[in-house]
Amino acid sequence: MRPLETVVRECEEEAGLPAPLVQAHVQAAGVLTYFYKTERGWRQPEMQYVYDLPLPPDVVLAPSDGEAESFELLDRASILERMHAGTFKPNCSLGTWRTHLTHSPAGLFYSAWMAHSGK
Repeated sequence: MRPLETVVRECEEEAGLPAPLVQAHVQAAGVLTYFYKTERGWRQPEMQYVYDLPLPPDVVLAPSDGEAESFELLDRASILERMHAGTFKPNCSLGTWRTHLTHSPAGLFYSAWMAHSGK
């Protein structure tokens, strides 16, 4: 299955989004590559396809397949708090960083991150 087909399927399965809605709004945004450290200390190469999905404001996300518990719309401060607390999985934090760096005014998210971390 191609990555775009996977995005459409996962949005439908996990968030209850109809395929035509996803297909109309989804935008390929790149690929993230990184190494994941396993419990045994090995470094596992990973690749994550990234998509942006701007949605109309009236769209409500609803867990559909039991994989996602809930969905929340978070402000920047809440996202930073949760990232620092380790609430997000590392790959999700990386994707979130990319989104904010791409869609925030130049340096705004990075400056907020540094201020939040006390550096």
